[in-house]
Amino acid sequence: FVSNTTTAQCISGIPFLGNDTAICIGQNITLTAPTGYLNYLWNTGATSTSINTNTPGTYWCKASKMGTTNLVVNGDFSAGNTGFSTGHVYGTGGSWGLLSNAGQYAISTNASLTHNNFPNCGDHTTGTGNYMIVNGSSSANLSVWCQTITVTPNTTYYFSAWITSVVSSSPAILSFTVNGSSLGPNHNVSSITCNWQNYFQTWTSGPTTTTATICITNQNTAGGGNDFGIDDISFRPECIVQDTILVNTIPSPATDLGPDTTICNGDTIQVDATDSANSIYTWSNGATTPVLNVYSDTTVTVTVTRGNCSTSDTRNVFVIDSPQVSFGNDTVLCAGSSLNLSMNASNATYNWSNNMFSSYIFANQDTTYWGTATNMCGSDSDTIDISLDSVLIVDLGPPDTVLCTGDTYTITSNVVGDSYLWNNGSTLDNTLVSAVYTYQLDVTNVCGTFSDTINVDYDTSPITYLGPDSIYCITNLQTLSTSWSRATFLWSNGDVTNSILADSN
Repeated sequence: FVSNTTTAQCISGIPFLGNDTAICIGQNITLTAPTGYLNYLWNTGATSTSINTNTPGTYWCKASKMGTTNLVVNGDFSAGNTGFSTGHVYGTGGSWGLLSNAGQYAISTNASLTHNNFPNCGDHTTGTGNYMIVNGSSSANLSVWCQTITVTPNTTYYFSAWITSVVSSSPAILSFTVNGSSLGPNHNVSSITCNWQNYFQTWTSGPTTTTATICITNQNTAGGGNDFGIDDISFRPECIVQDTILVNTIPSPATDLGPDTTICNGDTIQVDATDSANSIYTWSNGATTPVLNVYSDTTVTVTVTRGNCSTSDTRNVFVIDSPQVSFGNDTVLCAGSSLNLSMNASNATYNWSNNMFSSYIFANQDTTYWGTATNMCGSDSDTIDISLDSVLIVDLGPPDTVLCTGDTYTITSNVVGDSYLWNNGSTLDNTLVSAVYTYQLDVTNVCGTFSDTINVDYDTSPITYLGPDSIYCITNLQTLSTSWSRATFLWSNGDVTNSILADSN
């Protein structure tokens, strides 16, 4: 409910605190009245435009400003020299103009029109309208402006007037009274000319008061200077408006999306934020339903709102695949080396043929390995045969070989390798020798490439000729000899040199 109260002649518009509302238990709310009022009073005793509270209850605010009706007659002097009384004399003129003498006043649109030494000061409102221009009196307590106004008992009124100096020296000191009592402190007019300043006070009538005689009196009696202007005098009743708002409390929504969850690829999980029939749901993906179906790897956040109360929660959903295990083709390793076999699956356990349980092993044995990976989405396995090879020692035989002219010879590798390459272009494990040449064989396996060479030369068959049969004197024995390259020798007497002395029959 909203209650509005007005007194006096209020201008349109009231402070509006909004509709009755509800806050979460322990939550603060700021109640704010509209700006533009002169005074505020809350039922809490606060006098600011707004208050903060976390306590349920009924709150009201009274705001006041000046009413729309100005009770001062001719307060802007637009009607000229009427509607007020004064102890000063209307200007009679002289050598300096209309206000040549102290204790005189005039109603004019510009101070310069009333005295030759007064500046070009227009009125407060428009700069071209009338205002009261005063050459201050040297007599004490001589009234400048007075007016009697009919008022309502026990009512607050706002008084306002605008004042400026028209001569900078010895500025006026003005007092303001209502029914002979001071309205507020004296106003020391600024020495700056044409600088309009406001004098503002409140006054409250008594229980039997029906009239208010307002007077402005100059307390400065200086003969030089003490010249000023007055404009836009107003006396308006206070306008009070009031609004009431009811603040209730409601419990905050209980929002719990549950713990983070892992699901399998292709599965769907329901994330439930259901609170009450009147709650509003706002999900991070824009959904507004109380339950959200989630099937992808994501983080979901929901804000649940009940009235003015909101709470949020977040849940992570992780999507994993079933394991896929593949070790590749069977492999031959060089003895002493190893192959890294790995299984990579989310949230999985691992089991190997060598009783290991990590996600990877180093295979270095001549055997068949298998591995199995298992997670909540399934299991998968693979096997691989590992064979070991070794460093090869290639030996083509003696480094040098001599063949007889016309002979051929087959050189064969003494090791088993993955590939063979002779320097004559052959890729077999053997090659046919039929010419003088240095032959090289490269044998390759997983351990590397290994080589050996053999030099092949050719020679003709030896020819032995000892000459014709001969008879020699005992004193002149004959030496028998023969020679051939790369040859061995054997004589009938058992000698193995290439020559002998024939000393027997």
